[in-house]
Amino acid sequence: MTNTHLSAHPGEPDSRLDTTLPAPGLRESAGGAIQLSELGTKKTVNVDILPWPGMAGGQYVTLRWWGVLPDINLLGPNYNKGKAVSAGTVDKVITFPVDIATYLKPYADGGTLYLSYDVDGVYSEEEHIGVDVPPVSQLAAPEIEEALAGEIDPLEPELLTLTVPPWPGMAAKDKLSYLWRGSPPSGDPVTLTDSMPVPRALVGEPVSFDCEAAEGAQPFDGGTVEVWYEVEPVAGGDTQVSLHQTYRVGEAAPLTAPVIEEADGDQLDPERLIGGAQVRISYPLIAAGDRVQLEWMPVDAVGTPGQVYKSPANLVSTVDVAQGYIRVQVPTAQIDPYLGGSVDLRYAVNDDRLSAITHYGIQKLVHVGNLWVVGARGSSASYHQGSGCLVAQDQTTRALLKAHWQYEGLPEVSTDVRFIDTHPELELVVSVGTEVVRLRPQNIALSSGACAVVLNDGSVAAWGGYDYPGDAATVASLRDIVQVVGGQSTFEALGANGSVAAWGYDFAGGKVPPAVANLRNIVQVVAGGSALAARCADGSVVAWAKDANNGGTVPPAVAGLRDIVQVVGGLSAFAALRADGSLVAWGNPDDGGTVSPAVAGLRDIVQVVGGDYAFAALRANGSVVAYPYYAFGGDTSSVAGLTDIVQVVAGETAFAALRANGSVVAWGSSDSGGTVSSEVAGLSDIVQLVGSGSAFAALRADGSVVAWGDPARGGTVSKEVAGLSDIVLLVGSSYAFAALRANGSVVAWGNPDLGGTVPTEITALHNLRAVYGGYGVLAVLDDAGVPTSWSSVTGSPPAGVAGNVSYTLPERPKLRQLK
Repeated sequence: MTNTHLSAHPGEPDSRLDTTLPAPGLRESAGGAIQLSELGTKKTVNVDILPWPGMAGGQYVTLRWWGVLPDINLLGPNYNKGKAVSAGTVDKVITFPVDIATYLKPYADGGTLYLSYDVDGVYSEEEHIGVDVPPVSQLAAPEIEEALAGEIDPLEPELLTLTVPPWPGMAAKDKLSYLWRGSPPSGDPVTLTDSMPVPRALVGEPVSFDCEAAEGAQPFDGGTVEVWYEVEPVAGGDTQVSLHQTYRVGEAAPLTAPVIEEADGDQLDPERLIGGAQVRISYPLIAAGDRVQLEWMPVDAVGTPGQVYKSPANLVSTVDVAQGYIRVQVPTAQIDPYLGGSVDLRYAVNDDRLSAITHYGIQKLVHVGNLWVVGARGSSASYHQGSGCLVAQDQTTRALLKAHWQYEGLPEVSTDVRFIDTHPELELVVSVGTEVVRLRPQNIALSSGACAVVLNDGSVAAWGGYDYPGDAATVASLRDIVQVVGGQSTFEALGANGSVAAWGYDFAGGKVPPAVANLRNIVQVVAGGSALAARCADGSVVAWAKDANNGGTVPPAVAGLRDIVQVVGGLSAFAALRADGSLVAWGNPDDGGTVSPAVAGLRDIVQVVGGDYAFAALRANGSVVAYPYYAFGGDTSSVAGLTDIVQVVAGETAFAALRANGSVVAWGSSDSGGTVSSEVAGLSDIVQLVGSGSAFAALRADGSVVAWGDPARGGTVSKEVAGLSDIVLLVGSSYAFAALRANGSVVAWGNPDLGGTVPTEITALHNLRAVYGGYGVLAVLDDAGVPTSWSSVTGSPPAGVAGNVSYTLPERPKLRQLK
């Protein structure tokens, strides 16, 4: 399979041929694959490069050979060698012999090879070759003879017998090894093992091993034991591995009680719920495939028991296992009739294990009135914009508060001080105790020095900018806009009726094509650097721009999908996450428009972010993958062993990630933040991470900030900011960073002409609700609904904007204590 390189990357030669150089060929491959087992005793394989148009003596041809191992975080060895074309080899095949031991043996377990070449800096198409490994059939699982109904008694008998059934091809002196992994209710698993050569008398018969219960069962009482075996054939060949068998040891560990996430202590207020209550269920040894059913036992205000509600059975997913819990929603219809009463709840696992019971009162509570939410909505839908981080504070003391965060219409609830906004198109409900604040969808966006806003009446206004983005005349008549996002030179707006509007540079999507303009089922708008896109309610996507190669046209294979749940943009490509955890893409293949084979096979992706020339994705197991351009963020080999990453952020040519232990890592272009400075690498108290064009900044738990990357674009924190310890959140733009302080004022650093210096009239402001970052511009919104932007080219808001861009939705009636 070939992949055409249509454009060069920064730092590469930008020469062009009238016709594309053909891909090289691997002589020993067939049908796009190579079988290592068929190479025999060969020492080398041969890569052939066919004669190309204009081939001449003195030209220099360089072969590039690299690959991805089965663990997609690891790259194979890189071959990068060249030779000059002599007069005698003009119009003849150029052959490179490649050493098998060095460049193919690392793929003994499979993988994908990527072959290409260049002639004096002009690049060829890329050949993708799979390394096939003969499938290894799994052997039947062993059994513990004393187990009854899948359970082991840890006390008797004192000796347990593990029996291995005979296997196909069983021979005398085969090496048989058993593995016995015990997992206690808490703590790390322990693996026991032993091996033996198969006696001739037992060929074709079961083989048994003895294990004392004191060693193999009693330490794991309340947990599980998992057993399997391996066979190393005496005749040679691959080791064969059996299927695994898991047993419960003794009585299962008690199941912890369920928790209602919206509850304030042991009290549940129905007024604070959206659609229902979220019950978090977490228990020891939670496993994928477990059946979990919640039992809700209410009592009304006079003490009369109500009808018991049993939720539908919920299957635990691999994502649930990774996060350690599963959520079950209880509809409001099961809660509202019992106001003034109470509820007892518990759950069952696999129909036979019951949890402890939790008791909650169902009461209306006093309205407190101190919740103060700050932070810019957006980021994930816009190009080079902000952080999408929101923070809950006490309005009086400005102390940080742990709040509940929930999108209107969605069941998931997050409880934390900070919240990453992944659905800026939706209203966001934030609550602490009895105080509830509803944030408007993203109503401010930035683009190329310009600022666009959605006014409270649903109309839009814009100002500033290098060119088109600051002129919103073409959409001035609209009155139903709910969200606006910004590209590199465009703005895109989502209408309440599911329509979309755009303005700015036509080449990058500033004019919506009629087929898209007629749609009324759009639920998400997304801006890339060179095109615009939208996701529809049926899970399909559309995109547009004059240049179809840069993301403006969705290919048929993607256009036919109906399960897309998230879309993100890069410079000239888009990536989309499907409901099954897989990833698809379109646009310039060099910049991420074609998902690499290794990444395309994954089904556990939970987050994707886009840089200019690569996309990175977070997996459910806490690891990261990326593609395609390894020098600018596509190579994650430096972080391949990590499985505790919780968030990934993008710069132009590098990525950074926050780990669960509060440290940060990075990869990509070292000049643009791809290498974490030694000062920052040793920290373990990072609470927020953001990127700019060529740098990254991190907020520490003590309210101070650090940064690394290009100093001219924010990689070095200014002395003024470095001395602060009251910062609550950070925002990145393409050339600078800004920080919101606890008192509601803003500071910045980076390129002084493009946002790094805050004008005096803005430094004097307090009670700011949000700071926004964009391409060459920064902006703030105060509590009075007045937006202000700054950069070298920004203008002033038109008449009617000041005071008409509210951060929150109107308050609902205040609650009083129910007596």
